[in-house]
Amino acid sequence: MKTVRDIMTTDVVTLDERMTLREAIEALSSARVSGAPVTAGNVVVGVASRTDIIEFEADSPGARRRRAPEGDFGVAAMDDPAFDEENDPAIYFVDRWEDSVDDVWSRISETDSRNWDQLEEHSIAEVMSRGLVALGPDASVREAARMMVDKGVHRLLVMRDRDLLGVVSTMDVVRAVADGMDGPGS
Repeated sequence: MKTVRDIMTTDVVTLDERMTLREAIEALSSARVSGAPVTAGNVVVGVASRTDIIEFEADSPGARRRRAPEGDFGVAAMDDPAFDEENDPAIYFVDRWEDSVDDVWSRISETDSRNWDQLEEHSIAEVMSRGLVALGPDASVREAARMMVDKGVHRLLVMRDRDLLGVVSTMDVVRAVADGMDGPGS
Protein backbone atom coordinates (compact mmCIF):
# COMPACT_ATOMS: atom_id res chain seq x y z
CA MET A 1 0.00 0.00 0.00
CA LYS A 2 1.40 3.35 -1.07
CA THR A 3 1.32 6.32 1.27
CA VAL A 4 1.22 10.04 0.69
CA ARG A 5 4.95 10.07 1.42
CA ASP A 6 5.36 8.17 -1.87
CA ILE A 7 3.46 10.69 -3.97
CA MET A 8 3.82 14.04 -2.19
CA THR A 9 5.74 16.99 -3.55
CA THR A 10 8.56 17.80 -1.17
CA ASP A 11 9.92 20.85 -2.98
CA VAL A 12 6.97 22.93 -1.80
CA VAL A 13 6.28 26.42 -3.06
CA THR A 14 5.16 28.61 -0.16
CA LEU A 15 3.72 32.10 -0.08
CA ASP A 16 4.67 34.60 2.59
CA GLU A 17 1.59 36.07 4.28
CA ARG A 18 2.83 39.61 3.48
CA MET A 19 2.98 39.01 -0.28
CA THR A 20 0.68 41.12 -2.37
CA LEU A 21 -1.93 39.26 -4.37
CA ARG A 22 0.01 40.14 -7.53
CA GLU A 23 3.23 38.67 -6.10
CA ALA A 24 1.35 35.54 -5.06
CA ILE A 25 -0.14 35.10 -8.54
CA GLU A 26 3.29 35.52 -10.08
CA ALA A 27 4.81 32.97 -7.66
CA LEU A 28 2.04 30.43 -8.35
CA SER A 29 2.27 30.95 -12.11
CA SER A 30 6.04 30.66 -12.28
CA ALA A 31 5.93 27.46 -10.19
CA ARG A 32 3.05 26.18 -12.34
CA VAL A 33 0.87 25.36 -9.33
CA SER A 34 -2.65 26.44 -8.53
CA GLY A 35 -2.20 26.93 -4.80
CA ALA A 36 0.31 26.83 -1.98
CA PRO A 37 0.72 26.94 1.78
CA VAL A 38 1.01 30.42 3.29
CA THR A 39 3.67 30.96 5.92
CA ALA A 40 4.48 33.47 8.63
CA GLY A 41 8.16 32.90 9.20
CA ASN A 42 8.51 29.12 9.39
CA VAL A 43 4.94 28.49 10.52
CA VAL A 44 2.18 27.44 8.10
CA VAL A 45 -0.78 29.76 8.73
CA GLY A 46 -3.03 28.96 5.77
CA VAL A 47 -3.39 27.90 2.17
CA ALA A 48 -4.16 30.13 -0.80
CA SER A 49 -5.12 29.32 -4.36
CA ARG A 50 -5.68 31.16 -7.61
CA THR A 51 -9.39 30.62 -7.03
CA ASP A 52 -9.20 32.48 -3.70
CA ILE A 53 -7.57 35.43 -5.45
CA ILE A 54 -10.05 35.40 -8.33
CA GLU A 55 -13.01 35.28 -5.92
CA PHE A 56 -11.55 38.18 -3.93
CA GLU A 57 -11.08 40.25 -7.07
CA ALA A 58 -14.56 39.36 -8.36
CA ASP A 59 -16.15 40.40 -5.06
CA SER A 60 -14.23 43.69 -4.89
CA PRO A 61 -16.22 46.70 -6.05
CA GLY A 62 -15.11 48.53 -9.16
CA ALA A 63 -16.24 52.04 -9.89
CA ARG A 64 -19.20 52.87 -7.71
CA ARG A 65 -21.97 54.65 -9.49
CA ARG A 66 -25.46 55.73 -8.81
CA ARG A 67 -28.09 54.16 -10.97
CA ALA A 68 -30.13 56.49 -13.12
CA PRO A 69 -33.85 56.53 -12.34
CA GLU A 70 -35.73 53.84 -14.25
CA GLY A 71 -36.64 54.94 -17.74
CA ASP A 72 -33.91 57.59 -17.73
CA PHE A 73 -31.25 55.48 -19.45
CA GLY A 74 -31.89 56.63 -23.01
CA VAL A 75 -29.75 55.97 -26.04
CA ALA A 76 -27.18 58.52 -27.09
CA ALA A 77 -27.39 59.43 -30.73
CA MET A 78 -24.41 60.43 -32.83
CA ASP A 79 -26.02 63.86 -33.29
CA ASP A 80 -26.07 64.37 -29.50
CA PRO A 81 -24.35 67.73 -28.78
CA ALA A 82 -22.20 65.97 -26.16
CA PHE A 83 -20.63 63.89 -28.94
CA ASP A 84 -17.93 65.79 -30.78
CA GLU A 85 -15.86 63.67 -33.15
CA GLU A 86 -13.25 66.39 -33.54
CA ASN A 87 -12.41 66.17 -29.86
CA ASP A 88 -11.35 63.06 -28.02
CA PRO A 89 -14.20 60.53 -28.46
CA ALA A 90 -13.40 59.05 -25.03
CA ILE A 91 -14.54 62.31 -23.42
CA TYR A 92 -18.02 61.57 -24.75
CA PHE A 93 -18.19 58.36 -22.72
CA VAL A 94 -16.65 59.93 -19.61
CA ASP A 95 -19.21 62.74 -19.76
CA ARG A 96 -22.03 60.23 -20.23
CA TRP A 97 -20.99 58.61 -16.94
CA GLU A 98 -21.17 61.86 -15.03
CA ASP A 99 -23.20 60.31 -12.20
CA SER A 100 -20.23 58.20 -11.15
CA VAL A 101 -19.15 58.68 -7.55
CA ASP A 102 -15.57 57.93 -8.56
CA ASP A 103 -13.93 60.07 -11.20
CA VAL A 104 -13.82 57.78 -14.22
CA TRP A 105 -10.95 59.54 -15.90
CA SER A 106 -8.75 59.23 -12.82
CA ARG A 107 -9.63 55.54 -12.53
CA ILE A 108 -8.30 54.79 -15.99
CA SER A 109 -5.47 57.31 -16.28
CA GLU A 110 -3.71 56.93 -12.91
CA THR A 111 -2.09 53.52 -12.90
CA ASP A 112 -0.91 53.93 -9.33
CA SER A 113 -4.39 54.58 -7.97
CA ARG A 114 -6.01 52.13 -5.54
CA ASN A 115 -8.67 51.28 -8.08
CA TRP A 116 -6.27 50.56 -10.90
CA ASP A 117 -4.68 47.47 -9.39
CA GLN A 118 -6.19 46.03 -6.24
CA LEU A 119 -3.85 43.07 -6.51
CA GLU A 120 -1.02 45.35 -5.35
CA GLU A 121 -3.05 46.75 -2.47
CA HIS A 122 -4.02 43.54 -0.71
CA SER A 123 -1.99 40.74 0.84
CA ILE A 124 -2.39 37.01 0.41
CA ALA A 125 -3.26 36.81 4.12
CA GLU A 126 -6.55 38.54 3.29
CA VAL A 127 -7.73 35.78 0.96
CA MET A 128 -6.13 32.60 2.27
CA SER A 129 -8.01 29.79 3.95
CA ARG A 130 -6.93 29.63 7.57
CA GLY A 131 -8.21 26.14 8.26
CA LEU A 132 -5.37 23.76 7.49
CA VAL A 133 -6.35 20.43 5.97
CA ALA A 134 -3.43 18.16 6.71
CA LEU A 135 -2.50 14.56 7.24
CA GLY A 136 0.60 12.64 8.21
CA PRO A 137 3.10 11.15 5.78
CA ASP A 138 2.03 7.57 6.52
CA ALA A 139 -1.61 8.09 5.47
CA SER A 140 -2.68 6.01 2.47
CA VAL A 141 -3.39 7.47 -0.94
CA ARG A 142 -7.01 6.37 -0.45
CA GLU A 143 -7.18 8.33 2.84
CA ALA A 144 -5.82 11.39 1.06
CA ALA A 145 -8.39 11.07 -1.73
CA ARG A 146 -11.23 10.61 0.77
CA MET A 147 -10.10 13.65 2.78
CA MET A 148 -9.97 15.79 -0.38
CA VAL A 149 -13.51 14.76 -1.28
CA ASP A 150 -14.86 15.22 2.26
CA LYS A 151 -13.20 18.62 2.76
CA GLY A 152 -13.69 19.84 -0.82
CA VAL A 153 -10.02 20.74 -1.31
CA HIS A 154 -7.52 20.24 -4.11
CA ARG A 155 -4.41 19.96 -1.98
CA LEU A 156 -3.49 18.52 1.39
CA LEU A 157 -0.60 19.54 3.55
CA VAL A 158 1.56 16.66 4.69
CA MET A 159 2.72 17.56 8.17
CA ARG A 160 4.34 16.07 11.21
CA ASP A 161 3.37 18.12 14.23
CA ARG A 162 3.75 21.69 12.92
CA ASP A 163 6.42 20.88 10.33
CA LEU A 164 5.46 20.97 6.65
CA LEU A 165 6.90 17.91 4.92
CA GLY A 166 5.14 18.19 1.58
CA VAL A 167 1.93 18.74 -0.34
CA VAL A 168 -0.34 16.23 -2.05
CA SER A 169 -2.50 17.62 -4.84
CA THR A 170 -5.42 16.08 -6.66
CA MET A 171 -3.08 15.58 -9.62
CA ASP A 172 -0.70 13.58 -7.40
CA VAL A 173 -3.59 11.32 -6.38
CA VAL A 174 -4.77 10.95 -9.98
CA ARG A 175 -1.23 10.02 -11.09
CA ALA A 176 -0.99 7.47 -8.27
CA VAL A 177 -4.25 5.84 -9.29
CA ALA A 178 -3.34 5.92 -12.99
CA ASP A 179 0.03 4.33 -12.24
CA GLY A 180 -1.53 1.70 -9.98
CA MET A 181 0.26 3.11 -6.91
CA ASP A 182 -2.88 2.98 -4.84
CA GLY A 183 -2.59 -0.78 -4.55
CA PRO A 184 -5.38 -3.21 -3.67
CA GLY A 185 -7.13 -2.74 -0.39
CA SER A 186 -5.55 0.58 0.50
